[in-house]
Amino acid sequence: MFSDRTTRRWLSLAAVAASGALLLAGCAGTPGDGGTGDAGGDSDDFRGEYTLVTVTNPTSSMGPPQEWYLDEVERRTEGRITFIRTEPGEICAPGEVYDCLADGRAQIIVQVPNYQPSYLAANSLPEIIFGTENLPAVTAAMYELLQTNQATLDYLEKANLHHVGTWPVGRILYGSREPVTDIDQIRGQAVRTSGTIVVQSFEAIGASLVAVPAQEAYQAVQSGLATAVAGAMDFPTAFKLGEILPHWTDPGIGNYSEFSMFWAKDVWDSFPEDIRQILLEIEAELNAGTSYDLWREYVVGQCTQLADMPTVETLTVWDAASADEWARIVADGNDALWVEQATGFGLADAENVLEEYRQLVAKYEPQFSTTDPVIECANGGFEAARR
Repeated sequence: MFSDRTTRRWLSLAAVAASGALLLAGCAGTPGDGGTGDAGGDSDDFRGEYTLVTVTNPTSSMGPPQEWYLDEVERRTEGRITFIRTEPGEICAPGEVYDCLADGRAQIIVQVPNYQPSYLAANSLPEIIFGTENLPAVTAAMYELLQTNQATLDYLEKANLHHVGTWPVGRILYGSREPVTDIDQIRGQAVRTSGTIVVQSFEAIGASLVAVPAQEAYQAVQSGLATAVAGAMDFPTAFKLGEILPHWTDPGIGNYSEFSMFWAKDVWDSFPEDIRQILLEIEAELNAGTSYDLWREYVVGQCTQLADMPTVETLTVWDAASADEWARIVADGNDALWVEQATGFGLADAENVLEEYRQLVAKYEPQFSTTDPVIECANGGFEAARR
């Protein structure tokens, strides 16, 4: 594990404090579908079955943190909370996952915030590219921010959301039919990507954007709608893009997107006190390094999967000069762009939210020691796995 005991202890204490705040506020709501019980105290008789709607592909690196949380909730509540785990698209399309929660078809969701920014803009801060590469610090910062910042709390309250955790997807890789080593080779390409900031960064260097969910990226390339794809390690492996795009490279952008998990807040508020306390303890662990460790372990395995694909020819990293050229064009405006977009989607005081996020990331960075598995793969792991 890369997180230390100090971080875990702080987040555990924060979870306890958040639990107390909820109780003092008297936030009792209606039990969720399949659930019974009273939010007023311990209840050994409480039982509830809740439907998960997710965009997480079963073979995605985002799957292990999601499944760990669900498994731990079922285990630690001794079956008093159980889940109906649906597949992506089974109930709601990727761009409509929040709608499933809003109308009661789901009580817990995992969504990519930039798929539905009108409701989830507060969770999109990790999308500011050319930022920190310390992903567990990002997760810990987002968890504290969405527990303590009033503007983000109000935003979640309005959307009837209780935030469980936000996990960065990792470094962006660019997949193409020919090797790409600088921004000149991206100019004029039709690129499938997503993210509140990265989309406009591709447009700034002359690419056109293809707006389809990750699950439709393969078809977009196969049909000619897209000529290239920019996404996490999931794209060549979990979404099989390595079958049709032989060349992959890290252009130095860093993390560009994230997944977030939420309970419907009225369902959360309906849980008995002892249930809520168990859930908060699980959240604290998830956001204090566990989600990162699970993700990292999976991505290390994806490096081997990529090397085993006979259709994939190269995995490389841009040289510093090429990466810096792109950064010079877009990086200075990224913060202002995020503030403008988040404000447009209804987040109050977005500039101060961003500043507090930056401070929290700086607070957590020294507490986590990380080595990026995508860079490790590109800088030798891929070739070593091929031998």
